[in-house]
Amino acid sequence: MFIYIFLPILLLFLLTIRGKGKVVFALLLLFLINVCRDYSVGYDYGHNYKRTYDNEILTNQSVNTYNEGDSFNLLEAERETVEIGWTMLEAFGKANNLPFSVVNFIAAIIIFIALAYSLKQSPWPILSILLYVLLFRYYATFNTIRQSISAIIFVASIPYIEKRQFIKYLLCCLSAAAFHLSALLMVFIYFLPKIKISFKISLVLIVGAFVMSALNIDMILFSWIYDSGYMFDAYAKYLAIENEYNYPIIYLYVPCVLLLIPYILLSYKLKDKYIDIYQLLFVISIIISVLSIHHEVLFRINEYFRTALIIAIPVLLLRNKPKSVLTFENLVILGCCTVYYSIYLFLNANAIRPYALIFFEN
Repeated sequence: MFIYIFLPILLLFLLTIRGKGKVVFALLLLFLINVCRDYSVGYDYGHNYKRTYDNEILTNQSVNTYNEGDSFNLLEAERETVEIGWTMLEAFGKANNLPFSVVNFIAAIIIFIALAYSLKQSPWPILSILLYVLLFRYYATFNTIRQSISAIIFVASIPYIEKRQFIKYLLCCLSAAAFHLSALLMVFIYFLPKIKISFKISLVLIVGAFVMSALNIDMILFSWIYDSGYMFDAYAKYLAIENEYNYPIIYLYVPCVLLLIPYILLSYKLKDKYIDIYQLLFVISIIISVLSIHHEVLFRINEYFRTALIIAIPVLLLRNKPKSVLTFENLVILGCCTVYYSIYLFLNANAIRPYALIFFEN
């Protein structure tokens, strides 16, 4: 597990030094750690993506033609993948008899190109890269590969919301949906800034989400929406089946609070009457984090909003006009994100597994 401790420490060190090359170095380092890992690192990578891909090459059948008793039967692979971008990427690999590590290599290129493009929005790109790790979005690329591509494309499209360029934003959402259909839901985010919400109202909404979740009111009101239909069957059914907690469920509220603290610190001093798109994405992420405790499908939807925080936090930091990145308030924010990282590292220990290298794949 050394790599999971060393990486954020290295990025934090890079945050304290000057130099343009550090951003390129950090991106290349994350890229290499992704593509050089053994297939056992990343549960979905080894048990879902790779096994399904290998068996399709051997049998020339799509995953939904396998019987329930097959040795590699996967909960999420009960349907045929319909996302055209991912289908074409896998088809390219199969046509050329390439190992899945090459498909992952191409997917990683797409992710990191979109990430590099997204960093243009950030006043502190290296901080955004650090947050990409601390908010566990980087390690999602080890598992939910398709949605990791989709989420970072969404983040890259945020400036089109600010500039009110709907066609360009729609094209980005469609491109993201080519890898994960859940990105189609992000089209509606374009219209949310028209709803004027003050900072105080945003806090009321967040507290309301906590109260509803704690009292299980959200189970009564929203279960029929969240836990039914295509999104649940395709992307979250296995979460509901495997989501048996061995610890008090109240622990799951801790990460939600750890997101709320940075939001308050970054927003309460701002004099704008209404929250902007970056604050709005922050609020949505906190609310969905709370509600996803009872509604598994929201874990998938929240991928987009948590990824957006890698840009939202630095942007809001700049608006508070700090003298440096490492002010007291900013250290509190980084501290919250670090604890958040530690919690998710523990909760996802079986998913990411001890890091191992691979140099070739049979």
